[in-house]
Amino acid sequence: MIGYLRNRGDIDEERIGLWGDSLAPTNGLGVELAIPLDADPYPERGEPLGGITALLAALYEPNIQAIYVHGGLLSYAAFLEDPFVYQPSDSIIRGILKVADLPDIAAALAPLPLRMECLVDGINREVSQRAVKESNNLARAIYHQAENQYFLSIQAEKSSGNKISEWFLSYLL
Repeated sequence: MIGYLRNRGDIDEERIGLWGDSLAPTNGLGVELAIPLDADPYPERGEPLGGITALLAALYEPNIQAIYVHGGLLSYAAFLEDPFVYQPSDSIIRGILKVADLPDIAAALAPLPLRMECLVDGINREVSQRAVKESNNLARAIYHQAENQYFLSIQAEKSSGNKISEWFLSYLL
């Protein structure tokens, strides 16, 4: 898809950004998650594929200028923390943990502007700021070493104040 965009005459290939979003509702703290597969109501499933796709595409596409991920998966390692997983099977990349996890990919994208918010775990619950910080220590260190620590923003909650579209466009104009 990016190759197609790059070859269009009306698209500036030096100004391509990726926005990976999930519109799926998350499971709240009071939701019973240890239930049979045919239970009604079934816990909400996440849709982290937009964020995963944006991260992986930026890893392989040299002209990406900025990445924004909302509602993405914190890490594949988060799948191992609970006996249940409420993420779709198409978002699981077989064997990825043998090579890297999503925080490792975020670190590899330095110094590219990267903003991630409202991340979820394997059971589709929003994660705490502590979990976000612990999972992304490597990315923070690499962005800091590259003297681009301001290009990285990974938060448990949606930022207030600075609009996402303004942040995103500031790196594309």
